[in-house]
Amino acid sequence: MSVNTLIMGRDPATLLRDWRSVASLIDHTLLNPAATNRDIITLCGEAKRYGFHSVMVNPAYLTLAASQVHGSQLRSVR
Repeated sequence: MSVNTLIMGRDPATLLRDWRSVASLIDHTLLNPAATNRDIITLCGEAKRYGFHSVMVNPAYLTLAASQVHGSQLRSVR
């Protein structure tokens, strides 16, 4: 049994058949210093729509990102 199986508690092949389970393992990231407010809003919308684990943004956009994902199933904004 692999460490990943122990941590996730599921067979990796099962995860791959269920795209939502795979999406829940992804940190959706936009660290481009030229990103705009609209880019961050789009990023957060995609993360909510597809069920990603979290969004990662530059610290300057932390408040905006947190307000966009508030009340959603995302686990964190970093």
